[in-house]
Amino acid sequence: RESGEGLRFDDMAAGKTLVVVTLEDLTLNRSFDDFNRHDPETILVFDFFVHDTQHSHPLIGLHTRSVLHRELEVTMDNMLLRYLHKGTATLQLFRVRGLQLQLIASGELTLAPLLKAEG
Repeated sequence: RESGEGLRFDDMAAGKTLVVVTLEDLTLNRSFDDFNRHDPETILVFDFFVHDTQHSHPLIGLHTRSVLHRELEVTMDNMLLRYLHKGTATLQLFRVRGLQLQLIASGELTLAPLLKAEG
């Protein structure tokens, strides 16, 4: 596969499926800390199921359009369905200061609505 090319269906083993996570349009409040004096540098961290923690590239400024895009291969089984039904994905936003990270926001995303059929 060439660099920058995503996973293709042919690349996955039988019984696997692809979960695509895309987070866009992060807007920060200028009143936080010293955001009104400096363009903040932040990193968004995302935890989903049994995958390693995913993180964005460093985000500069109060508004960023493209935040995080990941293609995660998962096995479609009862364990995944139980996680989607009862579990949550965790999001954390860190302020970068040199080599130090400061947690400035966190939240959990309920996944059960992803299982509901339309109509």
